Amino acid sequence: MVHSRARRKLGENSMAKKRDDPKAQPVPSADRPLLEHRHKAREVSEPFNPPEEKIGERIAARRAVHGLNFEQLARLTALYDAPGKGLTPAMLARYEKGSDGKPVFPGARELRLLCYALNVDADWLLLGIDQKAQAQQATAIADQLSKLSEAVEFYKAGTVSMTVAREREHADKLQLVRKPKSTEG
Repeated sequence: MVHSRARRKLGENSMAKKRDDPKAQPVPSADRPLLEHRHKAREVSEPFNPPEEKIGERIAARRAVHGLNFEQLARLTALYDAPGKGLTPAMLARYEKGSDGKPVFPGARELRLLCYALNVDADWLLLGIDQKAQAQQATAIADQLSKLSEAVEFYKAGTVSMTVAREREHADKLQLVRKPKSTEG
């Protein structure tokens, strides 16, 4: 009770100050900033679409690359399955097309069979992350950085040698200017 009275009193004091001074900032109650924060978060946030929702699109794309229909892919998954059952064509169609407008996700066993049959990594199938492409891109960037580093070192070396040569030339010319003129005549 004491705490709620103190809060009410604080609130009343801040309201009185607010009424008296038009420039005064209102003192928020203890829970108001949290509510304001939550409200702003709801307004700002966009709907999150997890990458695994596109697993059907990735299965379809990879199936097309191999030129397989559902029946052929089902037989291929059976070759990778220890019991030899594999996945049914109907289940593969559900993974690709979803059910009732919602995506259908494979379980761990089905995911393993799909990865083997489609010759892809689980990261790519689930998340769309192509580790091979990322590794190639990283290698290409490293090569470019190495070439850039070599070019910078070459430039530095050239600049230093040019500066040294320029300083020597300047010193030689200074000596010529400082020497007394020869009196030939």
